[in-house]
Amino acid sequence: MNKLLAISIFLLCCSLSAFSADTVTVPPIIGIENLASWREGVKQADENKKPLTIACFGDSNTENPIYSAAIRDILQSCYGDHGTGYYTFNKNRAPIPRGPEVQYDGKWTYYDTSPGRDTPPPAPYYAMDGFWSSTDDAVASINVQFPQIPGNANHRVRVHYQVGPGLGTFSIFTGNWERIKINCNADKPGYAVSESFLAEQFKIAKITGKVVLFGCDIDRVKILQGENAMPGGALVYALGNGWGMSQHLSPTDEQAFKKFFETTKPDLVTILFGTNDMHNDGRINTYRQAMATIIDKIQHASPGTGILVISCPEAGQTKDGLAEEFANAIKEIAADKKCAFWDWRVLMGSHSRPAEQLGWMADGLHYGTVGGSVFGHLLLKQLGFDINDMKHWTSLARSKDQTDRREIKIPRLKQLKIDEVANALKDEEAYTCWNLDQKAADVKFAMAGDSLAVFVRIYDGRCIADQAVWSGSNIDVYASKVGSWAGDENEKFRGYHGIIRQMVIQATGADGGVKTSGHESGKDQPAPEFPTQVKLMQPYGYELSALVPLSWLLIDEKTDQFYLESAVVVAPGVGAPATFCRLFLPPNQPDGGAFRDNSKAAIVTVKK
Repeated sequence: MNKLLAISIFLLCCSLSAFSADTVTVPPIIGIENLASWREGVKQADENKKPLTIACFGDSNTENPIYSAAIRDILQSCYGDHGTGYYTFNKNRAPIPRGPEVQYDGKWTYYDTSPGRDTPPPAPYYAMDGFWSSTDDAVASINVQFPQIPGNANHRVRVHYQVGPGLGTFSIFTGNWERIKINCNADKPGYAVSESFLAEQFKIAKITGKVVLFGCDIDRVKILQGENAMPGGALVYALGNGWGMSQHLSPTDEQAFKKFFETTKPDLVTILFGTNDMHNDGRINTYRQAMATIIDKIQHASPGTGILVISCPEAGQTKDGLAEEFANAIKEIAADKKCAFWDWRVLMGSHSRPAEQLGWMADGLHYGTVGGSVFGHLLLKQLGFDINDMKHWTSLARSKDQTDRREIKIPRLKQLKIDEVANALKDEEAYTCWNLDQKAADVKFAMAGDSLAVFVRIYDGRCIADQAVWSGSNIDVYASKVGSWAGDENEKFRGYHGIIRQMVIQATGADGGVKTSGHESGKDQPAPEFPTQVKLMQPYGYELSALVPLSWLLIDEKTDQFYLESAVVVAPGVGAPATFCRLFLPPNQPDGGAFRDNSKAAIVTVKK
C-alpha cells in the first residue's frame, strides 16, 4: 500500500467517525405506574368501547396544536377519525387543523388570560385554555360549519358556557330549528355544558342580555338506528394559550375543571408549561407553586385520571442552566403528587436551534410539523403505545355485512273496528323507526280479518296542536306477497326485488283528518278509502290507527307470509328538515334510500 492511499483511508475513517452518532436513548417516563387510566383507556379503545381521550394543557406549542395534532393523527389513524375534540369560541385562537369553520357576526369581546395579547380580566378564570368570548348584542351570532364527512356521519356537540348572576339567554339552532334554549342566569358564577346534539352545522343566536361562551366539544359519530356505529376512536384536546404560563392556568376555577372533565372524561392529561415561565418570569418558586396548584385542582376535579408532566427544553432566549432547574423542580412536584414525568428537555439538547436545522422547530422556539411528529411518536412510544401492534388498529377491522332480512311475526286477529285497533295491538311488539339517535316512530302490525291493522306512535315535534302546527309527517306501508310478480319477475328481469304496493297515510290535523295516496311499483294508483283514526299526543306527535285493505296490498286473509316494509317521514322540531326513516333495515346498516326494495324488507309470518 502506498503512502498516499494509506493517508486517504485514514482521513476517510476520521470523517466517518466524525459523522457517526451514538445511539439515541429516549428518556423513560418516570412514575408511569401512575398512568393506569391511560392504560385502561387504550384497552377500551382497542375493544371499541369508547374513544381514547387526551387533554393537553400548555403554552403556544399547545395552542398551535402541532404536537397534539400529531398525537391525534397517530391515534386516529389507528382508531378512526373522531374530529378535533374541543374547539374554542375566540377568533384570536390559533386555528386547529381540520377544525370547523366558524363565523362571528355582531359585536363580540374576545378574552385572553395571558398578558402577551390583552390585559387579562380578574381571576378566577373558567376557560380551560384561557380563551373565551362574550356579547350582549341581541343580533350577534356564531355560525359553526363542520367539514363535510363522507359516510353519513354526524358530529355530537356540546356547548360550554358560563352561568352567573345577571347573565342572559341564548339559543342553539340547527338549520332554522331552535333546538336548545339556554338560560345562563344563576346564583353564583360557574361552568356549564349544554345537552349533546347531533349536527353538521349549528348556530348560536337569539341572545338576550349578556352571555359568556367558552367553546364546544366535538365527537364525530355515526348513528344507525339509534346506535353509535363508531363507538371507539380517539380525541385529543389542545388546551393551550400562546403566551401562557403556569400562573395563568393555576387561577382557573376548580369547579370549571370538574365540569369540563365530567363532560370530556380524559384518559390522560398532559401539562407542558415552562418556556414562558423561564423567559418571561424566571422565578422558579412561582413556577413550582403554580404547577402544584394546577395538579391539585385537576386531581380534585378528576380523581384517578393520570397526569403526565413534561419538561420544556432551553430555547434561544433561555438563561443557561435554567431549563434544568425548572425540570428538576417539576420532577419533584410530579413525584410528590403521584404524577408521571417525562424529561423531553434531554432529547432536545441544551438549545433548540440545532433542532431548527433538522426541521423540528419553526423558529427555534415553536415546533414545526416535523417536530410535532417527533414529539408525538416518541411520547406515545414511552407511554407504551406500539403503533405496530395491530390490536390498536381497530379502524382496519371491517364490520361484518349485515344483509340478513328481519324476520317478524304478527298475529292473525278477528275483524276489528278502527277504535279497537290500539287496544287489540297493545301487547304486540313495537318496531322502531330511528331518526339518527331519536325515535321517529313505534309501529305495530296485525292481520285483522280482511285488513292489515297498523298502529303507530309518531314522535314529531312539528305536530303541535296548541301552536296550530301540523304538517309534513306521514307513515308509508309497503307490501308484496312472497312469490308474487314483485318478488319473482322484477328480480328475474329487472334485477331488483320490487315491493309492488305502497300506501301513504298522512295526518292533516289534530281534528283526526288524514289524506292517503297509493302507488304500485313506484307509479301512482288510486287509493281506496279505509278506516283511520288520529289522536294527539302530549306535548307533541300523534297516534295513528289504520285498517288497510289486504286486497289493495295484493294479499288476502289466508296469506301466511309476505314482505313488509314501513317508513315514517318526520322532523324532530319546528323548522327542521323532514327525514325519511325506514323501519326494517338490517342491523348497523344505513338506509340506502330505495323506497321499494324487498332486499331490505322484513319477511312477515302470520301467527295463528
